[in-house]
Amino acid sequence: MGTKHRTNATRAFTLVELLVVIAIIGTLVGLLLPAVQAARESSRRSACSNNVKQIALGVHGYADAKKVLPPQASADDMLLPATAPAADKRKGWGWTFLIMPYAEQSAIYDVLATGTATANVTALSGAHLDLVRTPVPMFLCPSCRVLPADVEAQYTSGPKSGKCNYAACTGPANIGCSNFTANTAGPCSAASLGAIRKARGRPLREITDGLSKTFLFGEVGGKAAVGVSDNKMPGLWAGTYYPIYDGALSLSISRTTRYKLNSGDSSAFGSSHPDGAQFAMCDGSTRFINSMIASTDNVIGFKTISPSNFGGDAQATTVQNQAQGLTAVYQQLSSVADGTSPADF
Repeated sequence: MGTKHRTNATRAFTLVELLVVIAIIGTLVGLLLPAVQAARESSRRSACSNNVKQIALGVHGYADAKKVLPPQASADDMLLPATAPAADKRKGWGWTFLIMPYAEQSAIYDVLATGTATANVTALSGAHLDLVRTPVPMFLCPSCRVLPADVEAQYTSGPKSGKCNYAACTGPANIGCSNFTANTAGPCSAASLGAIRKARGRPLREITDGLSKTFLFGEVGGKAAVGVSDNKMPGLWAGTYYPIYDGALSLSISRTTRYKLNSGDSSAFGSSHPDGAQFAMCDGSTRFINSMIASTDNVIGFKTISPSNFGGDAQATTVQNQAQGLTAVYQQLSSVADGTSPADF
């Protein structure tokens, strides 16, 4: 009787089969990766939207208490509180700092608003400086990858502080004084075209184009244009060296719509989100504005009012009239009283 031998040979993959499997896996990864990235960006964009809502609530909390919107930054003749002695006058603290007690950030505000060590935002030192250099999550868009220290380096003449991805909208053009010692009663603060103006809080009743159709603040960040550093695009939350003069240092806490959204200019609004940026409207609502919104670059330009020749209200009115006749929706949304109210945007 013959003996049968069973052979249990294991068949291995051939090189061709292995390459086919690797190709299939690579294809699947290639198909899934964009979906994963899109899901992550959706989560980051949602977190950013929540930041905008929280900050907007803080702005309206300030407005309810003070009867005006916060100014772009506090000036020498603006006291916190009104009964404070002259030694406690606080100069240059940004609107982001001023709203902190109304945006669940009282712990930071109370430390920084105590004592004469913090009277001038540029005179910070020691523990106060360490505190403002600590990033505040509410002011950070998760999609922005620029490190806080890299932003600080762009504002070498101003105060150092944590990065901020949200800046006040001061209208379609820069308006400032040619003298750093101007006070809050001057036309250079009254003539601002945007909701948040120089050193002088604006009453909501002055926003005649409609609260739901006027920008309050918007995102700053994103890809810079050629010749501009990406690190220059975000701002800082602490404040600005000159609260009334509208020089480059004001860009740390405010921007204009002079250039189109996501243009890459360091004075423009923008973000790291695809297709647009988040904005808060003056009624407290949040809108995602598409980068393709109708816009006209350099529509007005830089405007300076000389404090030695104010010309009373007439000069302020002249500057305000520059906004009349704006035809691009993006610039119209940034002006409080240009006489237009876009139906859709």
